[in-house]
Amino acid sequence: AKYADTCIVKISFIWTIESLKIMIKDFGQGFNLEESLRPDHSSGLAAMKERMHLAGGDCNISSTIGEGTSIEISIQL
Repeated sequence: AKYADTCIVKISFIWTIESLKIMIKDFGQGFNLEESLRPDHSSGLAAMKERMHLAGGDCNISSTIGEGTSIEISIQL
């Protein structure tokens, strides 16, 4: 809510025997994703992607200014 400037968020969990997928969608202000993932910019998003990669999972982030941000993480169990 703080960074997205919204109070509307949708969170979905899909948990099966093989995997866990978590999808987070906010309907906030969005941001420039390419700028936020630059190595010289400390947004925390690059660290989130790196942690999922180290754990053997995937992290996909998309954002559109004025429409919000989606984060989808998944990992094999």
